[in-house]
Amino acid sequence: MTEWIFTGTTADGKKVEVTGCDVFTFRNGKIAVEESYFENRTS
Repeated sequence: MTEWIFTGTTADGKKVEVTGCDVFTFRNGKIAVEESYFENRTS
């Protein structure tokens, strides 16, 4: 599992922040499935 935060700015100058995580399933030492979950946050 990894946790992450994406931040950026829209074309009209609004701040964007997205928090999320990726959950990985491994088979034979390789990633077989990746599921991403995220939540948009506004400030």
